[in-house]
Amino acid sequence: MRNFLPLTLVAMSLSACSMLSGPSSSTLEDLARKALIESVGNDPAGVAAAKAAKIETKGLCNSQAEKDTYVCGIEVTGKMPGDAQEGTRTLIVKAKKDASGKWVSVD
Repeated sequence: MRNFLPLTLVAMSLSACSMLSGPSSSTLEDLARKALIESVGNDPAGVAAAKAAKIETKGLCNSQAEKDTYVCGIEVTGKMPGDAQEGTRTLIVKAKKDASGKWVSVD
């Protein structure tokens, strides 16, 4: 039983956002993908690469002093235009509930 405790703690820490009324992993991943697509502008190859990239929530989400605001680490794996090969990057997503209660990405 003791062997499962570290795994349980890791799983709990990775899901801390949703456990604390924060955004779900899928919401964070959607926000990250949208930001990635917007960052490449009108470049069709960039948009295609952003859509194909593997995006996963990694690490902890930290609540901020501002109500319903979280900063979370997102891992993006893929080959973007200009890259020599596929790579992994960590993006930081700041998510906040808007007036309607929907999670949106903020700067």
